[in-house]
Amino acid sequence: MGDGDCGEAVAGLCNALLAKLSPSAPPSNQLFTPNSTLFASLDSIASSVEDVGGSLGAILAILLAAFANTLRRNLASPSSSSSSTTPDAAAVGRALGPALDNLK
Repeated sequence: MGDGDCGEAVAGLCNALLAKLSPSAPPSNQLFTPNSTLFASLDSIASSVEDVGGSLGAILAILLAAFANTLRRNLASPSSSSSSTTPDAAAVGRALGPALDNLK
């Protein structure tokens, strides 16, 4: 961000994620497979985000890690209305606030 390459970093991340969405991607590199879980997909996205580098990569990696960790914790809670593999919109929303707070 500081040296003017933010657009290139975002384009690289988008291209990496698009490649993982391609049906022609090797199964080990696909973002979603019939057997993948939400958290496996989030880990795959996080891997691509970490490759961005620079301050943007760090910010996105912190945000994504905090979101995934909070969502995991919330779904494991006995009071959760969602299953541990398929969160509802409310569960996702409850995980986003604390994830954003980690950026402060």
